[in-house]
Amino acid sequence: MSLACNSGLIDLKVRNSGAAMMEESPFIAAFTDGHSDTLLMSVAAGDSMTCRLSNVHGGVTVSSSKWNLEATTGDCLAAYFESLVASVDLASFIPSPLTEIPILVCTYTIYLRNFHYDSVTFQLIRTADGLTLRYVYSNITADISAPAPGWWCADITGNVAISSIVVETKINIGAGDDPTITLGETKTTINGLQVNIEGTFGAVVSWIVNWLSDNFLNLLANAIGTEINDNVGADLEALVIVHSSCEE
Repeated sequence: MSLACNSGLIDLKVRNSGAAMMEESPFIAAFTDGHSDTLLMSVAAGDSMTCRLSNVHGGVTVSSSKWNLEATTGDCLAAYFESLVASVDLASFIPSPLTEIPILVCTYTIYLRNFHYDSVTFQLIRTADGLTLRYVYSNITADISAPAPGWWCADITGNVAISSIVVETKINIGAGDDPTITLGETKTTINGLQVNIEGTFGAVVSWIVNWLSDNFLNLLANAIGTEINDNVGADLEALVIVHSSCEE
């Protein structure tokens, strides 16, 4: 008996290399969230049976006390969704220059440089009506730079610090034996935003705060939503498996 992840799916294979099973035998699939499925199998000698297990309940252990078999795998669906945004780089959404801002007789060209953040963390949240994909970017920092456009102007320097940006995408799961699976909207939240500018340049602070809280979050939400939709949007019902099933 083998149990493995397959691009988010959980595939179980039982092969009978001995005598034929004379009657159906129960195989118990126990999931990490407490849900369990009973799979009744009868496999002829030399044949095999494959099952596609539900992947909305987390990792799973499949066992047969009669045949003394057991196999375990982790949260295949969570691992798959986590890998989707590995290539989404926050710094790629920062234009260079960021903008131009007139302050009195000086027009400054503003740059955000040295953009850094911790590796993105992922959590798959399971609810009664679906799944929530939560991606968190933490400890985001960048330097603000605006060289003086003339000798009569002062350089602008400063920094940006953001505790975290949280991106959540909902997957809706309908009720019944053949539930409809749909991709919901993507929402973003910015936490702990601080913009520090040396000197009295309040207009620059206000503009950067507004841009990060609005434009930047929209760009990030669209990018992650597009990444998920491009990879699984058309085949969401083939990826999110609510009910386990088996076939020879």
